[in-house]
Amino acid sequence: MKINMEGGSETKKSLSELDLVDKRILYHLSKNSRQSYKDVAKKIGKNHRFVQKKYMELAPYIKRYMPVVGYQHLGYTTITFYIQLTGSIKNIDKIIESVKYLPEVNIIIKTQGGYDLIVGTLFKTTKDIYEGIKNIRRDFGDNIRVFDTLIHIGASYFGHRYLNPESEKKILDIPFTGDWTKEQKVIHMNNNKNKILKVLATNANIRNDVIAQETGLNPIQVRKIIRDMEEERLIEEYSFVPNSPDIYRIFVRLYNANEDVINKFRQFGYLNIETIQVVRTIGMYTLFYDIYAPNNFALMKWSNQLKKELGDYIVEQKITNLWYIERFTYYHIDPKVLKRLEEKKLKNVFHNFDKTE
Repeated sequence: MKINMEGGSETKKSLSELDLVDKRILYHLSKNSRQSYKDVAKKIGKNHRFVQKKYMELAPYIKRYMPVVGYQHLGYTTITFYIQLTGSIKNIDKIIESVKYLPEVNIIIKTQGGYDLIVGTLFKTTKDIYEGIKNIRRDFGDNIRVFDTLIHIGASYFGHRYLNPESEKKILDIPFTGDWTKEQKVIHMNNNKNKILKVLATNANIRNDVIAQETGLNPIQVRKIIRDMEEERLIEEYSFVPNSPDIYRIFVRLYNANEDVINKFRQFGYLNIETIQVVRTIGMYTLFYDIYAPNNFALMKWSNQLKKELGDYIVEQKITNLWYIERFTYYHIDPKVLKRLEEKKLKNVFHNFDKTE
């Protein structure tokens, strides 16, 4: 792979074309991006300097490192709006700019196939939901043709297995997380947790000493607060947004949505190597899957397998391509703080405990 001086790649392969060593490194980064070079090296049986070099080569495949935050523990409800625009979508970037800093918005994705945009939001009360929907519809003006709403009531992540084809299952050890069958414990935020999450949302791999500089805390405080948030499951894991156009969202509406049926669909996701996550929802669809599919054949194979195994329960299935993630943060960031961090152009991309702890 040829890397240019800016860290980009002139001959970037698709994720599925990477060799086994590259995929294993990406897999371990997807489960805990803050672990050291030595930790990853030990897991894959390589020298830590080799892994350090690989991190740089694999940088073009990673859009952003982020903490996976258990919003449900903070009392938030996740609501996603699926929007199809009228006429030409040439003004889509202007529309995005008008809504991206609304305090309830935490993700915006450009899509192809059925919808033009996905806007992910977080709300705490019914009143907040009403006001948030009103604000979003106001900023889109008369450009909305379809405005579908899904409320998320649980998600299971399967280790970002889009990195590994079927033949490499042996390297995986994937537990269920985000189990929607368990009662969620409410966690109370404080100012120090809030400040640290805002910094981690810009780059989950920023070193503790840099977080301390940005928050006015000392490194020992930062280390303890992060450890507390991990133990509380406020931070569920550290992962990354893949820099790939080959991620699809597959919506499924069911005849019978009892727990036994839902668990069959959840288990299907767990057993299929391409599945990133399955999310249970309320709205037009009962659930959706996010999958990695490097080509149409892989996409249709996954969809046809779902129909073959569980088609008796399916009323409708719809597919959209998540081709560009415009904004992907895991906590409400003050725009002024974000701008200040971006202006400083922090270059601490790869966290290495060997140097800081």
